[in-house]
Amino acid sequence: MQFTIDVANARMTINGVSEAIAVSGLAQNISYIRFSDGGGGSILYNDRPALPAPFADPSPYQSYFNAWITAAAAASPALLLSQAQSLKAALVNAIYLMKRQAPVSVPVSAGTFAWDASDAAVARLAPLAGFLYVDPLNAVLSGGPGATLTELVADLNTMVANLNVWAAHFNTLNSNLATYASTLATDMANWASAINTAERTAIAGWQTIGAPATPASPATTGNTGLGGFTESFSSAQIAAPSIQLMPVGATAPVSLTPTDLQQVVVAMAAQNVKYQTTSASKQAAVNALSTIAAVAAYDATTGW
Repeated sequence: MQFTIDVANARMTINGVSEAIAVSGLAQNISYIRFSDGGGGSILYNDRPALPAPFADPSPYQSYFNAWITAAAAASPALLLSQAQSLKAALVNAIYLMKRQAPVSVPVSAGTFAWDASDAAVARLAPLAGFLYVDPLNAVLSGGPGATLTELVADLNTMVANLNVWAAHFNTLNSNLATYASTLATDMANWASAINTAERTAIAGWQTIGAPATPASPATTGNTGLGGFTESFSSAQIAAPSIQLMPVGATAPVSLTPTDLQQVVVAMAAQNVKYQTTSASKQAAVNALSTIAAVAAYDATTGW
């Protein structure tokens, strides 16, 4: 969305369509105003060299925006309701674009500073994204709160100790089974001998029963104890580089820890979501209006 206000000729142009509006509310030394939601705005003054004075917030010009909608609705051909809604929603979006890129005040180790949250500044932070995880990873590696590698090793050693106890019990069971097999073989041999002695004279043609084969003894695990893990990760650390970031209005950069950087980035993201939510709500409210007069009267500048 783009608009200009030609103060000398009392005309406002929005997206190429010009309408006559009252401009008496503007300062007398202003000759021209232009704004684009992709590049901000500028003002030309008539009491100094015509060098554009930049501005970012279109909110102060909402009343002239509304006057243009009213004038366009009375023109021939007349502005449609859907067109008026689209233009007011575009104004809402332009305000959102400005607010979400406003500096964010965030306390860090060196103090509280305002940090540039413009799209260009955020893009420059992208290469630093990996450093956001340095402190959390060091907390894991150093045995800090929560699950750590050191704690994992301790848990593995506990498991190994339990496995060794289980192996010892299993070997004891196998030993007992081997003893039982030997005893069973002896008893069966004695039983066969007794039958052979008793029946040999009583039954003609009695075939002597051979001694049963001794059952094989179960094999033991052969395990003499599983070894424990001795590795320790308590001294492993990721060295964080010196992160330098320039606060808004500062003349020297500030050194940030990875946690500091994380706080700055999270605050920027939170600001964006906050204003994005408000923008979506306002645009929905504009699109629900049923008359052009209501669209012109809708205040896009409050409630942020």
